[in-house]
Amino acid sequence: IWGFLSFSLLLFCPASWAFRVGLVLDKGGKDDKSFNSAAYQGAIKAQKELGIDLKYVEATDTNALENLHRSFAKKDFDLIVGIGIAQIDAVKKTAAEFPNKKFVIVDGDIPSPNVKSFMFEEQEGSFLMGAIAAQASKTGKIGFIGGMDIPLIRKFQMGYFAGAHFQKPKIQVVTHYIGISGEAWNNPAKAKELALAQYNEGVDIIFSA
Repeated sequence: IWGFLSFSLLLFCPASWAFRVGLVLDKGGKDDKSFNSAAYQGAIKAQKELGIDLKYVEATDTNALENLHRSFAKKDFDLIVGIGIAQIDAVKKTAAEFPNKKFVIVDGDIPSPNVKSFMFEEQEGSFLMGAIAAQASKTGKIGFIGGMDIPLIRKFQMGYFAGAHFQKPKIQVVTHYIGISGEAWNNPAKAKELALAQYNEGVDIIFSA
């Protein structure tokens, strides 16, 4: 994410002018040890190395996202970045409302001239994880734990499943999801409960997404 943005900032940001970046993190926040953390750390690196004027906010819930994006747009930020699939609607609406502002959405595809969409081939890396897990498993049973049950996380699951069965056709893959709402992204206690249940079933390796 920030490799692309850093290149853009170096091209368009005069030395005497601080490029203003508004970063909208989802409910997981900057300490989620996942993609919110990665985005935040990248933004801090851009702040130190490129001198951007960085402001970040952590959404308390999905309903707050649109107002957070709109607030950055109204305050004339040069670039507004939304992290996560839950922000698609908020970015889409705000980008349409402020066509002269530049937006970035991670894990979402918004076909708009003022929005840059960052997408990943989740299933490819997950295929490798599945192959490695199957090769390393001593019990012949491996696990997958997904966060929210949505197509994006299903891509992780199917890649993992395919890689495992490519390596060992008879491997068993036990699958669980934490939930079907946005609360699933921030429920490590439930993830631990599911992981322990899988281990008790004989699973010896778990891949979580």
